[in-house]
Amino acid sequence: MSNFINNFKNKKLVEYLKPYQGGKILLLFQHGLGDLILFMPLVKELKKNFSRITFKIGHDLKRDFSFIGDLSFPIDGTGDFRKILRLFTYVFNVEYPEPDMNKSRVTIMKPYLCNEREIGLNNFIWEPYKLEVPLKNEDSNIIGCHFFGNTNARHKNPTDACVIRIWKEVEKAGYIPYEIHMLHHFIKDSNQQLGNNLFQKGESLRFEEPSIRKMIEKISECKYFIGVDSGPLYLAGSILGFDKVIGVQKYLEINRYLPIEISKVDIRYYKPNSIVKAIQILEGE
Repeated sequence: MSNFINNFKNKKLVEYLKPYQGGKILLLFQHGLGDLILFMPLVKELKKNFSRITFKIGHDLKRDFSFIGDLSFPIDGTGDFRKILRLFTYVFNVEYPEPDMNKSRVTIMKPYLCNEREIGLNNFIWEPYKLEVPLKNEDSNIIGCHFFGNTNARHKNPTDACVIRIWKEVEKAGYIPYEIHMLHHFIKDSNQQLGNNLFQKGESLRFEEPSIRKMIEKISECKYFIGVDSGPLYLAGSILGFDKVIGVQKYLEINRYLPIEISKVDIRYYKPNSIVKAIQILEGE
């Protein structure tokens, strides 16, 4: 298993690739949708710097990451991993490390931290990943909403009362709110019931069979998007543009993860009409 690399302390990923003019590289990435969206610019830069090398992103078969096209390499955890190793020049296990949770503010955002500790690209500048899907929102009055992240839930999710307040303020601003939320195979037991009593069929995706493709389709119909630090927010940014989204943050700043500025509303000290004002800013008022 000499071509399986899971420690970059002494040698970064780029250093392994420099001697090669070709070959196939598998980046094992066992993380969620939001992390994948924010990791994709690193993959794009690797492909640019090593154009003769074929890159694949290895992910759990249960994760519906087919939207990244031929970069997707789903892995059945019950199979023989040695067979996968034989297919690739190198298999890199990308940890994609988390910024220090003990600090309320961080000096290096998550994609840059990954590059510093694991990837090793020189002069890397993160730019948003753009998912090329047809937009159907030219005359839309729908605002997509996502309130319940699966990880660090108590640090970022709003209370039910706050969700209702945001929902009503979206309506007050003249829009139709629609919840872009789906359960997935890796949801924590403690988060199974979040928001179940707040929404009805016709105003949320949570009642449908989980599918990222369905999320992409619905987001493409939205004018704007409001969400906590979670996959749907970053997916919406990659579809609509990050100038069309509003981040909802609590104790963990969204810029721990996202290296660009977006419109944000702090829900720890929620002020009336905060969402209305944030929407008006997006509208250019």
